[in-house]
Amino acid sequence: MAVQCPTCSKPAEKPHSPFCSRRCAQADLGRWFSGQYGVPSAEDPDSADLEALEEAIAEALENGTVIKGSFGRQ
Repeated sequence: MAVQCPTCSKPAEKPHSPFCSRRCAQADLGRWFSGQYGVPSAEDPDSADLEALEEAIAEALENGTVIKGSFGRQ
């Protein structure tokens, strides 16, 4: 039984499984980052975790390791 790409429904390819291509894998990752996908949680985030995340994002932006763009909800 062939596995279908969850992004475009084409047959999955071995190096990108379960996706058919790097493009579809990146599109899926982008949906996670933009908040289109999510895992529900009953816990409120810890403020220390949020501060660490903000610092990591700021550092990545300064180092140029993050692609700048608009990732807000559509």
